[in-house]
Amino acid sequence: RFGNGTVLLAEDNEVNALVAIAALSRLGLEVEHVLSGQGVVRRMCTHGERPDIVLLDCQMPEMDGFEACRLVRAFEAEHGIERAPIVALTANVFQQDRDRCREAGMDAFLGKPFSDQELRHILTMYSVVPHSGGTQAGALEAAYAARL
Repeated sequence: RFGNGTVLLAEDNEVNALVAIAALSRLGLEVEHVLSGQGVVRRMCTHGERPDIVLLDCQMPEMDGFEACRLVRAFEAEHGIERAPIVALTANVFQQDRDRCREAGMDAFLGKPFSDQELRHILTMYSVVPHSGGTQAGALEAAYAARL
């Protein structure tokens, strides 16, 4: 399935979305882009095919990523659906920000701006792309891209 994975990207900032879509496309992934947490809930709270991973901006209009994640997790629990990996995308990288993401039900954290290597690290953790080896520097860069 590598190279044909699907990513749901929730990002309201046009420039951030273009950068993320370009990085994901370079990895051969199919990207579905939504502009708000409401778009995530509409897409994830159905019984259809689901994306391999969700990259979820925390601060968006209408419904933020925290509320969207809580609603998706409630739907999954209520319907006995396997948890989709949900990765927080945020420029807020302090421990209390990570804690808030975890409390909302997010699985991992990717600080913005992120490098292609940090993005690949997250996607590899959830088997969306294959592991490509790495270096000590790569491990340090991945510090902003980690499981919560």
